Amino acid sequence: MSLADVQGPAIVNFWSTTCVACLKEMPVLQQFHEQYGAQVAMIGVNFLDTYPGAAIDFARMKKVTYPSAADACGDLQGSDLVLTGLPQFVFVKADGEAKQVAGGITSLDKIVTLAEQNLGIDLPAPRAAS
Repeated sequence: MSLADVQGPAIVNFWSTTCVACLKEMPVLQQFHEQYGAQVAMIGVNFLDTYPGAAIDFARMKKVTYPSAADACGDLQGSDLVLTGLPQFVFVKADGEAKQVAGGITSLDKIVTLAEQNLGIDLPAPRAAS
């Protein structure tokens, strides 16, 4: 996978099993995917984990259903993307423009706001949790 292949609007979330903030935001990203996946693609990228297959299995165990990929060697980093910490988001607009934003969100409202601001879209208010 290449970031240039990502069709927007989309959110790419870089995470690692060694990042506590990454693991805490995973359920919120799943909730976003369940409510807004038809409007905004959510893609997880396990980044620089020693055992990426085990990390992807971990995500499945946590009931993450949005697509996930592994970048064990950091190949996605380049002139347009430099990850200095995790978690990290890349918001990709419909026109392909991308913006990198620090992660660590803890609420659905926060990721909805970030999506609207960085993707230039309007999303309906989050549904109440059942």
